[in-house]
Amino acid sequence: MKRLTVVILCIIFPVALAHAQAPQPVQAGFALERELGSAEKHSYEVSLKKGELLNFVVEQRGVDIVLRIYAPDGKFYDRIDSPNGIAGDEPFRMVAFNDGRYRVEVNRYFDPDPTGKYFVKTVEIRKATNAEIKVARLKDELVKIATEETRFGSFPEVVKRRYANTALIIDENGFVNTAAELFDQTTKNPPKMPEGFMFEDELSNARVEDFGDTAVLNLNQSYNFKNPSENINRKVNQRIGYVFKRMNGEWRIINVQRTLGEPYHEFIKLDAKQLDNLVGVYEGVKPSETFTVLREGEMLFGKFGAGEKFPLTPESESVFQSGAFGVAFIRGADGAATQVVIHYPMPNDRISIQSKVK
Repeated sequence: MKRLTVVILCIIFPVALAHAQAPQPVQAGFALERELGSAEKHSYEVSLKKGELLNFVVEQRGVDIVLRIYAPDGKFYDRIDSPNGIAGDEPFRMVAFNDGRYRVEVNRYFDPDPTGKYFVKTVEIRKATNAEIKVARLKDELVKIATEETRFGSFPEVVKRRYANTALIIDENGFVNTAAELFDQTTKNPPKMPEGFMFEDELSNARVEDFGDTAVLNLNQSYNFKNPSENINRKVNQRIGYVFKRMNGEWRIINVQRTLGEPYHEFIKLDAKQLDNLVGVYEGVKPSETFTVLREGEMLFGKFGAGEKFPLTPESESVFQSGAFGVAFIRGADGAATQVVIHYPMPNDRISIQSKVK
């Protein structure tokens, strides 16, 4: 029993250390390639002085990463995740308004994604120009307004404080309201959180354009309503575009438009036996549509015809996602798949049911 306890501790203790590692100090000119495995998170720490600009660029090499930045006081500052999948750059730029150590965390977008590498290829630290400081201050000011405007339960008060009377609001369903109409609606029926539910949100990828007395702010909002007691966790991504106008020395929203982004999928992990039940070749209408499913380690991959393989990420034991494709397996009495249902979004958005041939 003692030997077993020692073995368990030897396994657990290094894992605990890996997750508790201190951030790696980073200076100008720093460059490093690292592998990012499942459930891993890498942290970097950058010391900045007031008025300095940080340009931090990470190149994705086979893994879709997210950058999260935290201020010296530990509070969340920004999140960067470009819609470029597992390749391309994730760039982050900021001007420090206070001295201190800023932390940059590198996470995976979806934990079950296959292990991949990334390259910290640019770390530039220099004194910001007056123009860069001006834009950074404007961005900070407008993001604070957006943070207030997107907070659940902020209506109707926020309409009175932050909107111009003639403002137009276009919601994610395409409905258009004026600020007066929105104020009237939310005054009569103020939004209330259902009992047992919680609301969490995160604003990210903020971009600002300065046109003098007019400014444009675009950002992402990721939010979720959840009720642990009922196993509800609804997550939504949307892009929000604001147009601001300076009125009597204050920024007022004159237009806002919300657009729903790609739906969030709650992914799980499956063991090798569960994945092996799905491996095989599923005949398509054309040779190019014949769908081959194979397993590599703890990941399932698919490919059409003689094309390149791509990862299939599980939402359940039978339902998988891969970019625009949705894949669902139909099983026999023994649990092994006999057919696959594939959603082909392009060119004509159709569903195909394909039988397993080997």
